[in-house]
Amino acid sequence: MLAKIAGIPPSQLSQMFKEELGITFSDYLILYRMDKAKELLQNTDLKIFEIAERLRYQNSQNFIRTFKKAHGMTPGDYRARGKINC
Repeated sequence: MLAKIAGIPPSQLSQMFKEELGITFSDYLILYRMDKAKELLQNTDLKIFEIAERLRYQNSQNFIRTFKKAHGMTPGDYRARGKINC
């Protein structure tokens, strides 16, 4: 969708993105979503599935799996750990 907006082929956008930032667009999107997820977990009482929906995951299981891979714990554990440290 971004490539279409920019009026260039997706492969060209991907190449330009990696050359400029050193990571793929897909990896950047995951990092962005994980940063937003941490923010939402820390600062809201949204349920995990609501956060997954806001971040445009197809379902909460995909979100939980990605979060755990990125942070070594589930979103629920991350939220609980943050509340203990407050």
